[in-house]
Amino acid sequence: MNDKLKNNAELFCIIPAAGKSTRYKKSNKIFECIEEELDILNASILNINNLGVVKKTFVGYDDSSKETSDFKDIIQSDLDQDTSLESKNAKKLFKKIELVKGGRTRQDTVFNCMQHIKDNFDNTDDTWVIVHDAARPCIFPYENLEFINKTIECDTSSIMAIPISDTIKKIDGNSTIDKTVPRENLWLAQTPQMFKFNILYDSLKHCHDNNITVTDDSQALEVLGHKCRIHIGKPYNYKITYESDMAYMKCIYEYMSKYYEKG
Repeated sequence: MNDKLKNNAELFCIIPAAGKSTRYKKSNKIFECIEEELDILNASILNINNLGVVKKTFVGYDDSSKETSDFKDIIQSDLDQDTSLESKNAKKLFKKIELVKGGRTRQDTVFNCMQHIKDNFDNTDDTWVIVHDAARPCIFPYENLEFINKTIECDTSSIMAIPISDTIKKIDGNSTIDKTVPRENLWLAQTPQMFKFNILYDSLKHCHDNNITVTDDSQALEVLGHKCRIHIGKPYNYKITYESDMAYMKCIYEYMSKYYEKG
């Protein structure tokens, strides 16, 4: 994989991970293991940090969560130890992670991370930020890099998405079909989503200050009329939402692991 970033752009990543996983029910999904000793959150972080082009990854966390407390302890213990080449490599990755207190919603968590960056870095004029869901561990790093470079090349904020191929039905309150919705020009938004830092910050701040709710970060750009492009995503770049999703994701991740082993 070519881990060079075009145009020498500076890139931060935000991973919102402060959710309660209420629809997953069993537990907090991002701390479920997708393979032995590797949970969903760490798999998603590794896919970003292994790119080698992200300056720092900010993980928005739930400060009331025991799992997050354990995650913080693991990071600190790996930073404190320095015994082997493997731990030194892990230390390099963990040094690129910074935890930021999340908010009540995903939108609040991303904004908190953006505000943290704004407050702690002098100049963000030439900075890009990539936002990636903690519960999307199944995308190859080279696909992320391809998306990042396409976004920089077109010099426009962009998201990954896939076109809808199924028939779309709109229903009423009694679960009765109201009508069929034309699927032309309809896409399913994914992450990563990548933005010029100041554009995303201004958009999220406007939504925050005016109590406007958005369900993904690109919608905040829509509110202020900023352009945002789509680059085609992958059907296996799936977000874990329900317990039934986990078995499917484990199969995908097992395939990905075999790909890595082949080099």
